[in-house]
Amino acid sequence: MHKRPGHSYIGKKEVMRSGKYLLDIQRMYDASPLNGAQNATLIELAKQQGGGTLKSVPYQPSTFIMFYNKDAFTKAGITAVPTTWDEFLADCEALEGAGVIPMNVDDAYMACLFGFLMYRVAGSDTTEAVAAGIQMITAE
Repeated sequence: MHKRPGHSYIGKKEVMRSGKYLLDIQRMYDASPLNGAQNATLIELAKQQGGGTLKSVPYQPSTFIMFYNKDAFTKAGITAVPTTWDEFLADCEALEGAGVIPMNVDDAYMACLFGFLMYRVAGSDTTEAVAAGIQMITAE
């Protein structure tokens, strides 16, 4: 769990696991200046994660988007945007073969991108164990 002085972070897993012990904060949220200032979809998702009641307010939502260079795809002989992981990996190899670096990311967001990808590929238990230093990433 990520912690900074004066701040706390409760992830999806913690909200779902601890839901019966967390206070429904809907009335406090409704009376606060945050009400209406937050993305309504995020608030609804937070309610879903909280078992139907608002137990956490989404903070600093991020959307990760991939852009692609059509000219680079053409240069590599790629005629369509990949729609599966296998197609994505094949396109990365084709781009490399054409002398194009297949992927780049701003260093400020690399850790987030890696964390989200690991969460999807390895699952929440493995990702949290690695983050806590309990488990190591191996090639196996």
